[in-house]
Amino acid sequence: MTHENIEAYRKRLQEILEKYEVASKDNNTGLGQIRGELATLAREVGASQQALWATTDKDATVSELAHNVHQALQTASMIDACRTAAINVDVAKQAQRDASRSQKYAFGSMLAAWCAVLVSIAVAYIMVAMK
Repeated sequence: MTHENIEAYRKRLQEILEKYEVASKDNNTGLGQIRGELATLAREVGASQQALWATTDKDATVSELAHNVHQALQTASMIDACRTAAINVDVAKQAQRDASRSQKYAFGSMLAAWCAVLVSIAVAYIMVAMK
């Protein structure tokens, strides 16, 4: 799940919870539909839809579903962060290899330049000696 997907799911969760807050103030009108939306969201993010705490019903309440969805999204965020960190480590390793290679080329270029200087000096001495 990408960061964008996670944020979209979080936004959906927030919208559903806002609907729940309004519905609970309006004599619980439409709570079944809201619970259905939350159960669908839980299914999509891979969250548990069963009650984790002792209740008479095996189906989770709205608050339990919201908690389960939130936990699933937190887990997905951690997985995404780890994936991003792993990619960054690979990029850093490649940059280090490239820098090492560049350093070797720079050292070779420096040696070539010194050789050119020494050859120039030797040629100058030879030219002076021939006069």
